[in-house]
Amino acid sequence: MPESTLDPVELHLLHHCRIREVFNAPELGRLLGKEGLDLSMTDQPEALKIRIEAGLAVLERRVLASISEALRLQARACVLIGILLGILVGIGISIPGQPQATHYAMIGGLVVAGSLLVFLAKKVLSVRSDLKLLARLRGRYHGLLESCCDIPQLQAAASLVYGEILQVGGELPEEPDGRT
Repeated sequence: MPESTLDPVELHLLHHCRIREVFNAPELGRLLGKEGLDLSMTDQPEALKIRIEAGLAVLERRVLASISEALRLQARACVLIGILLGILVGIGISIPGQPQATHYAMIGGLVVAGSLLVFLAKKVLSVRSDLKLLARLRGRYHGLLESCCDIPQLQAAASLVYGEILQVGGELPEEPDGRT
């Protein structure tokens, strides 16, 4: 059974919606979902295996693109965190030398910058969690189809992969012609 060849991984829905958009591909439903495994198109195991391998290749490209997007988001958030930390330090250093009236404005600025800092730190942590999950998915399905020799085994393997895709990416978008 193909499930035994996969290491157990704790799957969760990707936190960041932009990463989820990059991860989800409409063609994954067609290649790996129930419609894609319809035997009315072929009853040859080799043809079904090729179709599933194409779906796995699309999935691998989407995982890599999602990792790239997550790294971009993380880098941008880290740059903003650095800027905010500079602002916080600058305000903190200049408060003692200012007259009493400006203290309130500076303290308000500290509160706003601190709140933004907390928001960005939470964003970095959620993106980091997504990155870890995507790194575990990268290459996860290599060799999955090697032990499959008949149609029910291939369907079970594709169903397993598709179930994990839905668990990580949520609902897949529809293709332009109405297929999922």
